[in-house]
Amino acid sequence: MNAIRKNSFVTNNQPVKPNYSWQKEIPAGTEFIVSKRAKDGTLYLHATNPELSVSYNTLLHESQVTKITKNYTMPKVGDLFYSSWGYDQTNIDFYQVTNVLGKKMVEVTRIAGNRKYDLHMAGVTFPQPNHFLGNPRRVMIRFDGNERPYFKVASYAHAWPTTADKSHFFSEWH
Repeated sequence: MNAIRKNSFVTNNQPVKPNYSWQKEIPAGTEFIVSKRAKDGTLYLHATNPELSVSYNTLLHESQVTKITKNYTMPKVGDLFYSSWGYDQTNIDFYQVTNVLGKKMVEVTRIAGNRKYDLHMAGVTFPQPNHFLGNPRRVMIRFDGNERPYFKVASYAHAWPTTADKSHFFSEWH
């Protein structure tokens, strides 16, 4: 049997009994993402269903689950991403995919945003495709539980898909 790795998606083969009276039984066929795998085959699972994920994490052995194959769609050249980050203000950075380098690696370049102020020192911003602000950089594409691609911008921020007509709130501090 192939080892099920971290970040794999699985379903449980039988219902999972609760550890505490306030927890619900998890029905068979519930989708989980593997957050950790122990050497003995024990999987630390996190439910992808928000109603279950707030309750508790689940421990099951690899033999008690079935791996799910997801059909991920890799970003293509021209796709746009945004990153929202900041403390006491909301900064928005935009990125455009400029090259696809492999199964999980792309090249992105930061692009400009067009700001529209609605409030004092706050408003919305839109990406401006092909208005490049720097040099391209290579990033590893990852996928969340909803099969959306994203990549790490810095230790404090990730970039998520967006479109040229989607607005993003920003605020600034002088």
